[in-house]
Formats: sequence, C-alpha cells, structure tokens
Amino acid sequence: MPDQVAKQLDAIYNKTTLSYRNLGQDGVQALAVDALLVTRNYSSMGMVTRLKGVRDCLANSIGEIRDTRDTHPKWLVIDPAREFDKWPMFLAAPK
Repeated sequence: MPDQVAKQLDAIYNKTTLSYRNLGQDGVQALAVDALLVTRNYSSMGMVTRLKGVRDCLANSIGEIRDTRDTHPKWLVIDPAREFDKWPMFLAAPK
C-alpha cells in the first residue's frame, strides 16, 4: 500500500505492516480496520433496546468468550469499552 493511498484513506483505515513468512515477504504495507460491530443507527425504542442488549451481552461475556477453547485470537484484543475516533459509537439513546 503506497503511502499516498494510505494517507487518502486514513480517516477510516489504519496503516499497518504485514508479514507473509510462508511467502518470504516481510514488511508488506497494508490497511487495517478495527474489529467493529456495525449496524444501522436505529431510532425506534424497540430496535434501540435490542441493539443495546446485543452490545451489553458481548461486553458482559467478553471474558468467557476469550476463555473458550478454539476462540479466534482476535477476541483477545477486543475492548467493548473502547471508543473509536474514526467511527461513531452507538449510545443507545433514541432520537
């Protein structure tokens, strides 16, 4: 990923470096995204309540998910309380 392209996309994506050891490649420039649960911005109380329930369930279960055998390693880096500057956070408040 050339620096010029990465700079144009830095409002959403993060610049990173990958290694493909099985292909003999180290230091390959790429773009990355954070692990996000993305949804519409609902305004009805019923949908807001359901979406808040999903978010709260994930946040309350993160420890158990991480401890489950054969869980994907990326669950170890997910922080349900982290706020993102590049993506708006669902605040569970209807309009």
